[in-house]
Amino acid sequence: MISIDFTTLLAIFGTFQGFLFAVFIWFRNKFTFNRLFSLLLVATSIRIAKNIIVHASDIDPQFSMAPFLWRFLMNFGITHQFAIGPLFYLYFLARLRTDFKLQTVHLWHFAPYLLLLFGSYHIQWPFWRDVGLWLSYISILTYYLLAFRACYLPRQGQWQKEQGSARTTVTWLRSLLLITGILLLAYSPALFKYLGYIGGAVLYAIGIYVVSMILLKQKRTNSLLQTKYQGTSISRRLYENTIRDLIKLMMEHKPFKNPDLTLQSLAEQLNVKPHHLSQAINQKYQKSFSEYINEHRVEEAKIQLMDPQKAHLKIASIGFDSGFNGLSTFNSTFKKYTGQTPSQFKKQQQKS
Repeated sequence: MISIDFTTLLAIFGTFQGFLFAVFIWFRNKFTFNRLFSLLLVATSIRIAKNIIVHASDIDPQFSMAPFLWRFLMNFGITHQFAIGPLFYLYFLARLRTDFKLQTVHLWHFAPYLLLLFGSYHIQWPFWRDVGLWLSYISILTYYLLAFRACYLPRQGQWQKEQGSARTTVTWLRSLLLITGILLLAYSPALFKYLGYIGGAVLYAIGIYVVSMILLKQKRTNSLLQTKYQGTSISRRLYENTIRDLIKLMMEHKPFKNPDLTLQSLAEQLNVKPHHLSQAINQKYQKSFSEYINEHRVEEAKIQLMDPQKAHLKIASIGFDSGFNGLSTFNSTFKKYTGQTPSQFKKQQQKS
């Protein structure tokens, strides 16, 4: 009979919970970022499960397995390190960019993973010992730094000033960066020899418990899993039609240029209920109605400020034409989204 110590048992439960959360998130809804996060949990749990198997063989001499099966499980587990990095980075992009869509070009990030996956029955341990493990760690670290950059650089630190769902999202992503950073340290060549195979697995289990608590806590307020509107009903077709009509209306008629625009009036133009429109905007862009409209007004103002033919217009005139009802509101909102006042932005454009 295989003996299992407490730390191994804790790691097993953590890995199992990782798989359970992956299934829960996958079926929660069909948003791209949730699917990516679900796959990330699966890939990481598989990688940690490999360490648990190795640890079990170290502490129990009775633990045995056919050589070909052992080689396959080891290769299969380690290979998933080449999937963790790309999934982590793409998840961050999907959460931070409202226009993010998975494209065929993104599959190139997974080329090393797929190549090694097909060779899981044949790769020998010297490959991992001499170069593979180092490459896999460098891969994860590189994608981690890219995700870090994507989370901290946008809009020159303006994320800290965001309200509502946008700020909640970035707070969550930064918490995830911290948890992942600790795991990266645990699996770094410098610390791995002290923590061993099971040390990182236990830290992963703790990380999964922390993530679980964050997700369950946020479930009632906003949400990271998009459950804010779980008490209302909007079909997938209605959601898609609303977003399609909204984009068309905003491009062709620019209703945001009306300073008196309200959720009610915009919903009437689209022939939908106000709460359905609010829900569609939140689910598509992770923004409130006012955030969504102000962002369009700022973009319109930027276009006019960069137009040489409108260089003679006063800043206030451009603000009013873009839909703002006052100069002070225009200045503060523009700076919130760009990090500059309209006049600073205009001067910078003139110099370039």
